[in-house]
Amino acid sequence: MSKKSRTWKLAVSGALALTVIAAGIFTYRYESASYKEQMDELEKQQTADAEDTEEKNEPKEALKEVPEEEPETADVSTDSVDAVTQEDETQVQQETENTQPKQPEEEAADTAVRSILPELNFSEETVLQAPVNGQVLIDYSMDSTVYFPTLNVYKYNPAVILSAAEGEQVLAAANGKVTSIGQNDETGRTVTMDLGNGYEAVYGQLQEVNVTEGAYVYEGASIGTVGTPTRYYSQEGTNLYFQMKKDGQSIDPMLYLNGAEE
Repeated sequence: MSKKSRTWKLAVSGALALTVIAAGIFTYRYESASYKEQMDELEKQQTADAEDTEEKNEPKEALKEVPEEEPETADVSTDSVDAVTQEDETQVQQETENTQPKQPEEEAADTAVRSILPELNFSEETVLQAPVNGQVLIDYSMDSTVYFPTLNVYKYNPAVILSAAEGEQVLAAANGKVTSIGQNDETGRTVTMDLGNGYEAVYGQLQEVNVTEGAYVYEGASIGTVGTPTRYYSQEGTNLYFQMKKDGQSIDPMLYLNGAEE
């Protein structure tokens, strides 16, 4: 090969090498520029996404700062507890007031109420108020028999038969509480009264009755009127059947009407 040919070949090779290098440099610059643009675009996108994320997170943070309202049921429950507590406190206060000693004014009021009711405290020393002003028609007799004109027989008599006009007022012989009002074949309309301490008084042959069962009666108060005698006492005439008892056993009323001792 000639020197000229070599020179030509070297020149061509050098030109090709330069072309290749130039193309490489161009490609590298182009790719670098594209990569930078892509990175810039990616950075812009990330920045935009970050701003969107902050905007979305701001309402949530604001919501977190607002205190949550308590459920309405919590208020109702609290009211119920307060109501129960108030009732308990009221009950305790009432119990405390009941256990506290009464004030003088309260004691005076209680005494006044009690003083309205007659005292039932009959005893052997008590003297009876005469229920009527009549005479003794048939005396009390439980030790021996006595004569009954209407029946025309002798028999024991657990009461005294006192003469009285029809319609005459019958007075309470002592303070008492009416325990029964009934009808009896022998004694007619009959009222029984508790005098206290086991003593009782029985009023028979009544017409009108001015008291009711359970009523308290003062000594001397009218308990009724004398009525028409029953068929057991038609010969004796109008009268009051008056009987006294002690613990269920008949006793002589005259001992207390006269104040006499046995």
